Amino acid sequence: MGKGETVLELDTVQIRRQIGSAENERTAAKANLEKAQSGFEAARRADALALKMQEEELKNAQSGLTWWEKVDGKQMLQSAEMSAQNAKDSVERPAG
Repeated sequence: MGKGETVLELDTVQIRRQIGSAENERTAAKANLEKAQSGFEAARRADALALKMQEEELKNAQSGLTWWEKVDGKQMLQSAEMSAQNAKDSVERPAG
């Protein structure tokens, strides 16, 4: 073999196609990762908001129960007891 003779010739067109295909797959994989991360973050925010709303509802329910036990409930029981006593008194009262 003489100096300057081609020893090996590579098909660079095929190699460039493979590189381009690999780069396209990388770009698609990166986009899918970003989409998944975005979806995860959106779900995390939605879950955090749902949890906050549930905590507020629980707090409101607890406040309502406390109010009923300390105020409304007592008044309702007293009113019911008075009504029952009035009914009993009216039945026991002699006619006339």
